[in-house]
Amino acid sequence: MTGLYKQNRQIFLGRTGLAVILLLTALCVWGSFMGDEKAGIFFNSPPMIAVWVVLLLSLTASAVFFPRIKNNAGLFCIHIGCAMILLGGMIQTDAGHSILNAVTGGNKIIEAVMIIDEGSDCNEAYSTAGNPVKLPFKVALSDFRIEYAAGRIQQYVSDIKITGTNGDSYSKSVSVNHPAFYRGYHLYQYGYDQNEGRYTVLKIASAEGLGTGYAGFVMLLSGLFIQCWYKGLRRKI
Repeated sequence: MTGLYKQNRQIFLGRTGLAVILLLTALCVWGSFMGDEKAGIFFNSPPMIAVWVVLLLSLTASAVFFPRIKNNAGLFCIHIGCAMILLGGMIQTDAGHSILNAVTGGNKIIEAVMIIDEGSDCNEAYSTAGNPVKLPFKVALSDFRIEYAAGRIQQYVSDIKITGTNGDSYSKSVSVNHPAFYRGYHLYQYGYDQNEGRYTVLKIASAEGLGTGYAGFVMLLSGLFIQCWYKGLRRKI
């Protein structure tokens, strides 16, 4: 009876995970045609959060309760890697940050935009909802410039200095695709004063969850290597 129960439980978990993966695949294809703003609202809605949680639990339960997966290094790494990637993505959402702040007692900002005049500093930004938020550091703009090559715009560059609450400082030239990183936040070049070039616009984005996601990708690739190549190499040797 116990063996039959375990078998039925494994079949149920496997089918549930597969059904959720197929559902998410269809939703992701559909979401790619919705646009960034609508897709963001949709995938952060309560029903979708429930789907993410079910998939996360299914992947974790499969790795823990399925002997075929638990005792196979490749399959185990693949399942845990997928679960870590999903967890990292969930932390990156508004709901994920709210839960993280409630657990840690912190006040992490997920995303905001700040405008800094040349020669001044600022520690105030505006959330995606347009609300003012205080940052745990100040950003000073010493210079903003547009770099040209062969008569064409090549890069937008902001020379900034970040100063923390304890007085430590960090200088960086921020440009498109070359952000600064400071105490769990990425600072991206986001815009500028198109009339006179006297101010810059930086996007502040939390890095919480990225480490978990990257570690998950390493686990996933390791599992794929073990499952697809390593075993074949061992047989040949």
